[in-house]
Amino acid sequence: MVKQMIDRKGPLKGKGETLAQWHREAGEKLAAVHRAMDALAQSVREVKGRRWNLNVYKLRTKAHQLRWRETGIGRRHSLWERIEPELSLLAPGLAQWYRETEEMAQILNHKEQVARYELKTITRLLEGRPRAGRGQNWNYDS
Repeated sequence: MVKQMIDRKGPLKGKGETLAQWHREAGEKLAAVHRAMDALAQSVREVKGRRWNLNVYKLRTKAHQLRWRETGIGRRHSLWERIEPELSLLAPGLAQWYRETEEMAQILNHKEQVARYELKTITRLLEGRPRAGRGQNWNYDS
């Protein structure tokens, strides 16, 4: 007679360590994005005679976003749509650098949002609180 051993945990075996590792990696990824945001903002501050700064704003707990701000008196927030037409007054190389910096700022803003969402999702899984979205039913007893 042959006895077959069944692993009752199946694919969930070791789930806690896998989630913990994923959580650590997601936290490291978010921290790396924040460091890249800080570095990009610093690179703008190193431009002599600049008219705009790129600042890292903390919107809420752990959320960061890169935003443009005018230099000088008033230091108002400035949307890219208002900055871009003024680039024609700058040297072509500097104007292109600002365009590339804006593109990188937008990419980093989106990467930050995605990394933060990933970390929040993993945290919920670790806490055992899956959240149902619209149209999803987490009640498996029905």
